[in-house]
Amino acid sequence: MHEFGIAQSIVTRILKIAEANKATKIVGLNLEVGEVSLVNPEQLKWHMEILTAETIAQGMEVTIFEVPVKIHCPACGYEGGVKYKKDGAEQLHSRIPFFDCVDCESPDTIIVQGKELAIKDINVSFE
Repeated sequence: MHEFGIAQSIVTRILKIAEANKATKIVGLNLEVGEVSLVNPEQLKWHMEILTAETIAQGMEVTIFEVPVKIHCPACGYEGGVKYKKDGAEQLHSRIPFFDCVDCESPDTIIVQGKELAIKDINVSFE
């Protein structure tokens, strides 16, 4: 349910940006959401749709770009993707990442990509 608070922050921010730039309509919004950001993109979109009703952002197209998870291993220098749980993962409707190093299996890795939650750009109209 934390998606509501996140959506509220995003909508407040884009409305302020549009107002500051004297835009009359927010046509589209592009967001980056990391694979392990713990944000459900569909719920986020749904909350934003509700929050933008009767504003200049009503009906805007929201596009979400998923940023895949990437780790760095200080032990061996590996930097790249992760392994995923295979057994039963299809029943969970999501993939479960393992953050141990793919090469040396060290558990001491650093997530360098995939936790993002950012406004990439806003498309507005001045008509």
